[in-house]
Amino acid sequence: MSNESREETSHAHEITLSDDPFTKNFLKNYGINTTIWFFPGLIMHEAAHALAGILSGGRLTAATWWSKHGGFVSLTNVSWATGALVSLAPLLLAPTAILLFQQGFSSLNTTAKEGILLPVLFLWLAVSLAIFSIPSVPDLKNCIHRSRKARQFTTRTPTILFSPLIKTLVFYIPMIISEITAVGLLLTFRWSSTMRFAWMAVLCLATLNYFPT
Repeated sequence: MSNESREETSHAHEITLSDDPFTKNFLKNYGINTTIWFFPGLIMHEAAHALAGILSGGRLTAATWWSKHGGFVSLTNVSWATGALVSLAPLLLAPTAILLFQQGFSSLNTTAKEGILLPVLFLWLAVSLAIFSIPSVPDLKNCIHRSRKARQFTTRTPTILFSPLIKTLVFYIPMIISEITAVGLLLTFRWSSTMRFAWMAVLCLATLNYFPT
C-alpha cells in the first residue's frame, strides 16, 4: 500500500466535527451569544454527532459538549460513507424536538399547561434546537468530501464483492442524496441569516402547535 493510500485510509477512519462562527455569531448584532443563551442546542448538536458515530460503529475519542467558544467531537473507526451521514446527524434534532415536545407536553396536567413558565421554557428549547439543528459549515463540507470519497472507494471495489445493484442502492444513492442535501444546506443557510430565522420560526411554530390556546 502506498503512503498516499495509507494516509487516505487513516483519514477515512477519523473524523472531527465542530460548529462554525456563523452559527455562533448570526445573532451577535442583537447582543446575543447563541452558545450561551441557547446552550441546550449546542450540547444536543454535538451529542447528535457522537450518537450517530457510535451507533454506526465509531468510537468517541474526544468531545467538548459546551463552551462559550463552541463544541466539537472526534471519532475514530468511521468509514467515508458513515462519516458523511454522521456529519448530517444534527438535522434529526428538529423532528426529534417536535416529537418530544408533543409527547412531553401532552402528558402534563391542565394546570401545568396553562402556566406561563412552561410554554416559555418549551419555546426556549425549541429555539435552541432550531439554531443548532442546522449542520455547521465544517459539517457540511465534511459530508460533501466524504460522500465523494465513499463513491470513489465503491468504484474501486471489485464487482465480485458487491453487485452493481447493491453498489447503487447501498452506496451511490445514499451518498448522492447526502451530498445534495449538504450542498443545498450550505447554499441556503451559510450566507443567509434570513433563512436561519425562517428555519427557527418553522420549528417554533410546530412546537407552539401543542400549546393550549
